[in-house]
Amino acid sequence: MGGLKRTAEKSREQLRKKRKQNPTILIICEGKDTETIYLENFNSKYTKVDVRIADRNSKGKNKGRATDPENLVKKAIEIQNKDYDINEKDGDRVWCVFDVDINYNNNNAVQSKIDEIQKAKILSNKNHIRLGISNPCFELWYLMHFEYTTANLKDYDDVKQRLDKHIANYDKNKNVYDQLKPYLNEAIARLKKLKQYHESLGKTLPNAESDYLKITAENIVKSNPYTNVSDLIEYMESLEHGENN
Repeated sequence: MGGLKRTAEKSREQLRKKRKQNPTILIICEGKDTETIYLENFNSKYTKVDVRIADRNSKGKNKGRATDPENLVKKAIEIQNKDYDINEKDGDRVWCVFDVDINYNNNNAVQSKIDEIQKAKILSNKNHIRLGISNPCFELWYLMHFEYTTANLKDYDDVKQRLDKHIANYDKNKNVYDQLKPYLNEAIARLKKLKQYHESLGKTLPNAESDYLKITAENIVKSNPYTNVSDLIEYMESLEHGENN
């Protein structure tokens, strides 16, 4: 029996080595609609990158578990250790994607959000997990495909109001990937410009892929509007086009 077990373990190890054909990008999303629907499209787009969306069949907010940033990172660690063989040297990455989404009705709302995200940041740093953070929400990434703005956008409704001008009757459950796809390069360029704008005001916004350890929660939370999701997209694009070779 022992010999059979060792043979089985050897076979699993061989399979693990063989599967390293494409880098794996494991993404754990706070929301189960907008981000999941959009990012799943990259599975069909890419031939040299495997994009894996954790819990992709669980739509809507899961009320049964905490989805705050720190618990999202904990979930990522759990999923990675259980189901994936992540090796950064092979180009593999783990990302947690979530919104700043400040509730201004709460006392000390801004500082509370900074503290909340900083807890996730400490844990993610220890486990080499990247954080894709959008302020105020993921839909800002969509908006940047169509227009550039530095206007403070308080919440999702503020972003949606602008987005509706470009995508009629936008809804979180809509798959708008095909409408966004032609403007990807413009969105990336606008985000670079927006980053420069915030940095001109004294913020420090390192690349969420290559310099993720240097990111601070305070700079992200106090940079509105802003999202570093473009750093994730750019990294996947670079793998697909062989720019990291």
